[in-house]
Amino acid sequence: MKKSTFLTRFWLSAVGLVLIACLVSPLPIFSQTPIRQQTAADQQQFAKLQQSYQQQLLDYREKERLYFLSEKQYRQLQTLAALDDFIQTAQQLFIARNQALSTYGQILATVLTDTHGLDLSQKKLALLLLTETNRQIDGLNQNQKTPGTKETVAENYQQFNELADDIETVFNYGLGLIKLGRLRNVADQMTAILPKVNERINERNSGYLLAEKQRNLKEISQQLADIQTDIKQLQKNRLNLDGDNPRFNRQNLQILQQDLNKIYNQLIRNQEFINEVLQ
Repeated sequence: MKKSTFLTRFWLSAVGLVLIACLVSPLPIFSQTPIRQQTAADQQQFAKLQQSYQQQLLDYREKERLYFLSEKQYRQLQTLAALDDFIQTAQQLFIARNQALSTYGQILATVLTDTHGLDLSQKKLALLLLTETNRQIDGLNQNQKTPGTKETVAENYQQFNELADDIETVFNYGLGLIKLGRLRNVADQMTAILPKVNERINERNSGYLLAEKQRNLKEISQQLADIQTDIKQLQKNRLNLDGDNPRFNRQNLQILQQDLNKIYNQLIRNQEFINEVLQ
């Protein structure tokens, strides 16, 4: 069960940390600027979703512990009772895994919906893929709620493996769009505030210092324009599931993250200058 176990462990161990990182605004200067106004009901519903995921993650880890214990016991005893226990714990592990993955997919869809700065067609595609993937995962759970046998457990394992690459692609693709959209939204906000920065520079400076800060502001304006171009290229080339890129795996996400880190570092340097002027 290598492939199934690896995919499960990867998503159910790393996913919480990744989501926390994505839910935090990338730059402090805009930390008080929400993507959209959420009602108290929206916030409460999302908090419940996160709480459900954390509980399901704990349940999955416990089911995994019991699964490996029963597997070890069956290998040692080779009895029908040990086999039956192994089959039931395997089925319970599958159900716990699918529930956590489904909830994670819902969290991704919620965060993606609230993420601006994206090509609408790509965003719509990602949301459709997340909806379909969750439907398939929920379908697996419906099949696994009947009493387990050696044959049904093997069949359920095979069905999940057939979906594993699609689940990895859809989740990584959605996460990549969220990361890119958040940075682009910050770049948009930073560009929009430049006129105010220019106004402050003219009010507070004169002579050589005025000329120097105006030159710095011009450089930042050009850098932000270049960043917008870079983001568009990343969105087109890195986040493309067509043609030669039908899959978007963990390595693809890491490469995208490396490119976004460069943009992030540039935005941080620009923010330092803007903070200095606006203080």
